Amino acid sequence: MSLKGIKNLGAFSRIKPTIGVNIENFKILGSDFVISDLSGQSSYMNEYIQNIDRYLDGANKLIYVIDLQDKERYNIAISYLNKILEIIKKKYDDIEILIFLHKFDQDLAQQNIELNESEVKNLIDTIKGLIPSNLKYKIYKTSIFTVFQKIVV
Repeated sequence: MSLKGIKNLGAFSRIKPTIGVNIENFKILGSDFVISDLSGQSSYMNEYIQNIDRYLDGANKLIYVIDLQDKERYNIAISYLNKILEIIKKKYDDIEILIFLHKFDQDLAQQNIELNESEVKNLIDTIKGLIPSNLKYKIYKTSIFTVFQKIVV
């Protein structure tokens, strides 16, 4: 929503997890955008990989989101990211990759004692180790409380 310029925080409280694919076309600041929001549910991941051209042809950026609060799915998220990176390396090496480590929030971290800086650093190091040197990328820590804030890692 923030990518579309929506700044009404109330709108964010109505967000639900994406099921399948949600594609939105919009215009902002004189530019046309197409956002393909692909759910992170395992049951859809193989279809996305098999039909990745549908989502990446003509793309300038890929935003990959990892939920830091869902530690049990880190391995799935990393494995899936690796599959995507292998395809991008071969076919779409001009796409900039933005990786959002989402829900990096002190309030949430206090509830989830297992989330700590050391684990996040290990995750970041793992991600950096996967990304081929010829690809452009940035990794950000993002927050659910400050929806427009990204902290560069």
